[in-house]
Order: sequence, then structure tokens, then C-alpha cells
Amino acid sequence: MKLPRGINLGPNISRPSHVLKLIKNIYGLKQAGQVWNKHLHKGLIKLKFHQSTYNSCIYYRGSVVMGVYIDDCLIITPSEDEVLKVYTDLQEEFKVTN
Repeated sequence: MKLPRGINLGPNISRPSHVLKLIKNIYGLKQAGQVWNKHLHKGLIKLKFHQSTYNSCIYYRGSVVMGVYIDDCLIITPSEDEVLKVYTDLQEEFKVTN
């Protein structure tokens, strides 16, 4: 990745010898999906979900079964209250902070 135009580097810094460090992953990069999957997996494990040994896209917690496909989740459980609890837990765990 090259430095974008308009960045003032100062008198002793040349454009070809310097790069920028990305603090957050950029959507659309090859590794963006892998970064998201690792982030989601760590959060779900923290929320006491267990990953299926047969299919890595399936997570369990009690009577809750969650299927993950890219950035979509399907929550299956016998009770609507449990769905709302999982939804609230996910909102708290993956809160966006700037």
C-alpha cells in the first residue's frame, strides 16, 4: 500500500520509503473475512458459546443454536426470550466504540 496523495510527510521523509500502519482492517481486503471470523469467534466464546466439532459455522449455548454465514446469524431456540437474551448479549459484546 502506498501513501495517498495529500499527506504531509515533512521535509526529511520520502514517499517511497514510508508506509502507513492500518489500525483497523479495511472492508474488502482479502483477509477481511478471516479477521471478522476470528473477532466473532472470540466474542462468541466469551459469551459461553461452544463451536460445533462437525461444522465450524454452528455455535451452541444451552438450548440456543446459532448458525453463522459470513456476517449473518441465524438463532434457533424454543423460546423468544432466549433469542432476545442472545441478541442483547451480542449487542453488548460487539458494541462499536470510537
